[in-house]
Amino acid sequence: MFPYKEIERNSKIIIYGAGKVGTSFYSQISDNNYCKIVGWIDSNYVNIKKNAHISGPEILKDNQLQYDYIVVAILSKTISDEVALNLVEMGIAIHKIWTPYLLDCDSFIFKEKKLKELKPQVIAENTIAFLVDSLCLKDWKGKNIIFLMNSVCEMGYSLVIYSLEFVEEGIHEELLREMGISYDVVCVNYMGDMHEHSIIFTTSTRTTEEAKKNKEKFGEIICFVQEYEAYKFPRNEGYYRCEEMLKNDFIYLCLGEWCEYKVKKKANGRVRHINFLADYESFARRRFKTVSKESILVYCNPNENNICYKIILKALRKVKDAISDIDINIFGVDAFNDGEYDYTIRNLKMLEDAEQRAQVFTDTTLGIICSGNACPSYTYEMMMCGCPVLDINTSKALIKYGNRSENVMLAEYNVDAISDLILESLSNYSLLQTQSNEAQKWSKKIIMSNEEVKEYLQSFLRY
Repeated sequence: MFPYKEIERNSKIIIYGAGKVGTSFYSQISDNNYCKIVGWIDSNYVNIKKNAHISGPEILKDNQLQYDYIVVAILSKTISDEVALNLVEMGIAIHKIWTPYLLDCDSFIFKEKKLKELKPQVIAENTIAFLVDSLCLKDWKGKNIIFLMNSVCEMGYSLVIYSLEFVEEGIHEELLREMGISYDVVCVNYMGDMHEHSIIFTTSTRTTEEAKKNKEKFGEIICFVQEYEAYKFPRNEGYYRCEEMLKNDFIYLCLGEWCEYKVKKKANGRVRHINFLADYESFARRRFKTVSKESILVYCNPNENNICYKIILKALRKVKDAISDIDINIFGVDAFNDGEYDYTIRNLKMLEDAEQRAQVFTDTTLGIICSGNACPSYTYEMMMCGCPVLDINTSKALIKYGNRSENVMLAEYNVDAISDLILESLSNYSLLQTQSNEAQKWSKKIIMSNEEVKEYLQSFLRY
């Protein structure tokens, strides 16, 4: 039977093995579409004539396939462990390999070599570690993680970053520069084991699960919670894994009061919140509009709010019908299929530069966010730049805005309600101006400057 309890629905998988077990797995998933099979491999593929879709393991070396798990469909423990070891030696992270047996990570000699790459001077009491899913930290959550990392370094702590996603030798430093970390930090590919650290920050449910396996090695585990992850899943295994993560006796450092409110209802550990992080100087500085034309800017991340952003864009079709010369812009995603919509949508992509982002926000007439299971820091950056914000009224949304209706416009979750509120606000200059002024004053109080973050962390990290 396929391991349904251990492989999440809709995962991208590669089946390793084309014997009876592998064939059975392939048939099951082909019939029920529980996962997406992106590859089927077997070391003896040359002699297997029954299926032209089977490839050899070497296809993994060129990173041709994007996948979440390699499912080793081999009943022999000896052969299964040998396959797992070969996969790891090819650079595939352990957490991406499923076998029918519990892997004895200590038997993988390669792991010790990776851990010895850590510089001796950072294995000390004042070492703080971060465990991340990937070193590609370009979205708003990644920017906040980087903000904390830099603050930790500026406070004089030694920093070690463990990555679940395998990174080739020599690439770590390049990624760190792209992330904006200029300090001397150590990066390690996580291979199932970790060194001792005074404190480790986890950054997701997956990273918390891995840190828990090594918990005796840390003085404290701090879960940096930026979103209520359970809301990203229906009531399936993913949902319950996220809820289970909150039942540990860890510290949960939540981004904002709404996240703290949600986590406190479930968590067994200590729950605190940190106010929102941003390049305060860039967004708090007074700026002037460089364009006179009205425009709407939507934070659009299909990976976070797939249904929500589509409803917003359908609502904007009605807005465009009523105000034909208004500009509709989106940001937050590199590639966008505008062919789905019969009106012009301009993609500003990621807006990674803070100065550029601040000017775009200043020039925008109305910003639209679907905060859902989190509240992106972009929301408060918009407000600091004087851009009034419209959000969707879901799950106690007003808590995200200081419980003050003067700070945000909240629309009910349907096309007509969203389009009606947008048109009402655009036709009422006084309303927009009041919203802009109130939100700007409030947001400047809750966005933490670099010095405030360090002061907060200093009191927080006493151990």
